[in-house]
Amino acid sequence: MISVVQMLNDIGIGAFTVFNYISNLKSILISTFQLTSLSSISHKCDDVFIEFENSCCSSDEINTCPWNSLVQSLKSSPNSFLDCISNHINSKISSNTESSQPVNGLSSNIRQFSSMKAQNFTITEYLQWITTNAQIPHSIFIIVLIYLQRIQDNSQISLNVLNIYRIVLIALVIAMKNSEDRFISNAYFSHIGGLPSVNELNSLELHFLQLIHFNTYVSTQDFHEVCQTIHVQISDICV
Repeated sequence: MISVVQMLNDIGIGAFTVFNYISNLKSILISTFQLTSLSSISHKCDDVFIEFENSCCSSDEINTCPWNSLVQSLKSSPNSFLDCISNHINSKISSNTESSQPVNGLSSNIRQFSSMKAQNFTITEYLQWITTNAQIPHSIFIIVLIYLQRIQDNSQISLNVLNIYRIVLIALVIAMKNSEDRFISNAYFSHIGGLPSVNELNSLELHFLQLIHFNTYVSTQDFHEVCQTIHVQISDICV
C-alpha cells in the first residue's frame, strides 16, 4: 500500500511543507485556548506535527526522525534550544571585523549589515528578546541557520560581531515570510530588532536575498540535518 508520505512526494509535497501549514495553527491556538506562553504554543504545534509524521511513517522512521527527536528533547530541556542555536551562530563568527574582499560584486551588500561598534548584549539575549516579542516557532531558527550557511557558502562572506545581529534579524524575517502565513510587518521587526527605520530593514532584506542568490527554499533533508545537529547539542547539555 502506498503511504501518505509517498503520495505527497509524488505530487511534490513533502512533510516539511505540510509542517509549514500546521505551524500556522499557532494563531488559532492562541485565540481558542488563550495561550500566552510561547513554550505552550510551540509544544502544541510540535505535538500536531509529530502526530502527522507518526501517522505517515513506519515505527523505525518515527524513532529516527530528527525533528521528532529534537521536539522530544525540547520538552525535557526547553531553555537549552536558543542556547544551542546561539552557540551554532557564534561558531560561524569570525574575529575579523574588516569588510570582506569583493566576491562576485557582493562586498557592498555585506557592508550594509555592519554596525559602527559591537553590541553590548549576546546573541542569546538578542534571540530571546525577538522570540518573546514575536513568538518565533522553533522551526524558524532551524531555517535561519540554513540561511546563514548559504551566505557563507554562496558568497564566502565573513560573519563577524559587527554584522551578525542584523544578518540574523533579516534571516528571521525572510524565514518567517517563507514558512509562516502569520503576518508580522517589517515595521514591527525593525522596531524589535533595533533598526532605526523600516526602510533600512527593507533594504537589508534585498541585500540578504542577493547574498543567498534568492534561494529561500529549504528541503526536508537540509531541515532534518540541522535538527539532528541541534538535537545532539541539546542531548550533550542534558547529560
